[in-house]
Amino acid sequence: MERLFLLGILAFKHLTSRPFRSALTVAGVSVGVAAALAIYLANQTVFESFQRAVTRVVGEATIHISGAERRLDETLIERIRLHPDVQAVHPSISQSVILETGDGHTRAGMVWGLDLLEVLGEETGVRQSSAQEEFSLDPLLNPEAIFVDRELATGLGVAQGDSVTVRAGPHQFEATVSRVLTFSGDATRWASMAIMDIAAAQVQLRRLGQLDGVDLVTSPGISVDRVIQELQARLGPSVLVNRPSQRDAQVQRMLTSFQLNLTTLSMVGLFVGTFLVYNAVGFSVVQYRREIGILRAIGMFRGHIALLFLGEAIIAGTVGGGLGAVFGSGLAQWLAGLERETVSELYGIKTMGELPFTLPVLLGGCLLGMALSVIGALGPCLEASRTAPALAIAPGQYETTRHHHGRWTFLAVGVLGLAELLSLPGPVNGLPVFGYAAAFCVLLGCTLLSPLGIHLLGLAASKMPAIDIFNRRSGPGFKTGSMIRLAVDQIARSSGRNSVTLSAFMVGIAIVVGVGVMVESFRDTVERWIDQTLMADLVVTPHEEGLDADPHENVFLISPDTVRRARAVPGVAAVDPYRQVRIQVGSTQAYVAARDLALHAERSRYLFVNGDSSDRLRQAIEEQGVVISEVLAQRLGVNVGDILSLPTEAGQKGFPVAGVFYDYATDGGKIVLDRSLYERWWGDRTATVLAMYLEPNASGQRVRGALKKALDPLMPVSIISNQELRAHILEIFDRTFRLTYGLEILTVIVGLLGIVNTLLTTVVERQREFATFRAIGGSRRQVQGLVVRESLCLGMLGLILGLLGGILLATLLISVINKQSFGWTIHMTIPFKTILEAVLVAGITGLLAGYLPARWATGGTIADGLRYE
Repeated sequence: MERLFLLGILAFKHLTSRPFRSALTVAGVSVGVAAALAIYLANQTVFESFQRAVTRVVGEATIHISGAERRLDETLIERIRLHPDVQAVHPSISQSVILETGDGHTRAGMVWGLDLLEVLGEETGVRQSSAQEEFSLDPLLNPEAIFVDRELATGLGVAQGDSVTVRAGPHQFEATVSRVLTFSGDATRWASMAIMDIAAAQVQLRRLGQLDGVDLVTSPGISVDRVIQELQARLGPSVLVNRPSQRDAQVQRMLTSFQLNLTTLSMVGLFVGTFLVYNAVGFSVVQYRREIGILRAIGMFRGHIALLFLGEAIIAGTVGGGLGAVFGSGLAQWLAGLERETVSELYGIKTMGELPFTLPVLLGGCLLGMALSVIGALGPCLEASRTAPALAIAPGQYETTRHHHGRWTFLAVGVLGLAELLSLPGPVNGLPVFGYAAAFCVLLGCTLLSPLGIHLLGLAASKMPAIDIFNRRSGPGFKTGSMIRLAVDQIARSSGRNSVTLSAFMVGIAIVVGVGVMVESFRDTVERWIDQTLMADLVVTPHEEGLDADPHENVFLISPDTVRRARAVPGVAAVDPYRQVRIQVGSTQAYVAARDLALHAERSRYLFVNGDSSDRLRQAIEEQGVVISEVLAQRLGVNVGDILSLPTEAGQKGFPVAGVFYDYATDGGKIVLDRSLYERWWGDRTATVLAMYLEPNASGQRVRGALKKALDPLMPVSIISNQELRAHILEIFDRTFRLTYGLEILTVIVGLLGIVNTLLTTVVERQREFATFRAIGGSRRQVQGLVVRESLCLGMLGLILGLLGGILLATLLISVINKQSFGWTIHMTIPFKTILEAVLVAGITGLLAGYLPARWATGGTIADGLRYE
């Protein structure tokens, strides 16, 4: 124990004797830990908030009813109550809000409108904070009464009788805290929630006659599936009837895939961080090589030498992990905000939640940093324990051996072959597990090519002519080709350490290229889809907020009379009434879209997997069939020529599948059929939106104004141009990938620190060499140029390997991981912008990483350098 204590003191002394290098190591660990921890915390907060949002809030409901494409009409409750096996009916509405007190305290929360006479009972787990009081009907009948949970009340600093302002989007109202409630059982699902009587909530939230959902409790012993089928037939396909466990399960699977992608990307920061620790501990081994030799010579065991440097890594990792936890908690707040926006835009789910900095988060960061450091330090610690005392005590550079690249190249080919095999199996429980394993093998395989890259760099440098482009500044006898050969030769002499540094930087470049190619390919695919599919000149939506409207706020439907008025407006060539309804198809939810397929075939098109758009759409009209999206075809296992059974107002009806098309507007899938067929089987003549095609010479602004004037007396509408719709879709797309760009930057920062660490190590080893170089006529500028050239050579070699790894990674992301996660087909393109970004990142990183070591290399006098060791 005493020996371990002494080794710990010695390790701490090593760290404090070189504060700048130690700070670099701690910073690298903290960046890696912060990225991983921030994504983890943000994911947990958003996911838990999502689960609370979709968890039932009353009783032990056995059936949940929700609207297909809009909110429910509360008049259906009477039809539900008529079913003999329905024991209890619990309607509800919910709204994300901001609560604010007069003192300026604000808190995000969720207002639930419930039937309080039923909810505030023993079986729901709701209690008052004070057990002495009894509820009366007065607060229940007050439209301004609000009930808040104890956590929310504490955060706002309010008590019973206090007033709060409730902001729900553009609307707000004043409410009075009628009671502060506590909850038994699973209290977390009620966190940050406020409760109002459903009638009062409908008034205050401007949701008269509307419901978000209805929970049903069926009689014991009866078949729930039978009741679901009977209620679905009674309520029609525009209402979804499911078990609560099925509610939003599809969205939850999609959200899991989305967050798993982010988590995997954040792990790359840790992966690169291990290389940084390797370099840092390797530097310490080089710096104290003579000390190691002396300790070994006087009898210290190999294991104690290894523990000495492992303790150094543990101290740095623990401190870096703790700082990473602090930084990561702050970063998680920002990432959670971005992720909530993305989740809301992709899946229509509003989430919220707090991210408190707790002791478990701090301890988790410290443990993560410690584990990262131990893994990264194992190689240098083993190297230190094997140090030969005689060679270590002798002056000069210790590491002069060159690593054989052949065996590493052979191993790299094997790992890349394994990656190809792992890309073949399908997903596991909807997640591309083997795809992620293949991506890891791609990165690992490319890192194993680093020794080969250094060898090839040496061969290329040996053929370079020694051209003097520096003239007088270069000094006599020192030419550009010679300087580059010297730089490359030094890289090869320390090929083991430089291979690790090269691997770290290569991974960063590979992530930049791989994710960049994937994002740009996806964006290019979406743009082509927009250009081919969304060709209407104007789009009319039945609400005033237009593109900024909540999709669930679309409570109006466009009537046939509105369609007739729109067709009569001068300048309008054709109108395509588009009706979209969400239905349950087997175990998945999908959208049924009805439109004028003949008009669509003439003026617009779908991107079909096989066949011409016009031919497929006309075939669907002739066969009275449907065309379905690629995602849904894969999920249901159907193809062209198969019969797809759909729930209609007249019962189940089979429709032949005339084509499969690419679609990027929905994640659950879409079924498109001709409007006449929809009206026949669903008995619905309304429309969700109107796609307007104008006359060739018609003025868009003039027609827009005429449409607004003609339709406003019937209903509030918003009219959007094709350009506005296109820009809005691409804006959402770009916001969705802001998270990935931030993680790429963190990865490159860790790689930059790795190059700085390696060059500082070589500078320490070569102080005598640099001093000798200067003594025979070399200038400070030439020494600095030599170090910068080494940095640039490492950067350019990392760029080449990173481009290779990035292209392979992008192929996996596009063809395997995203395909298995979301089902969308992305057409791969390699954009020039992404390659240029990688070149600039490599060049700038090489220059920045070489600057400080170059200044340090010439910081001392020639005499001090010659006396080194």
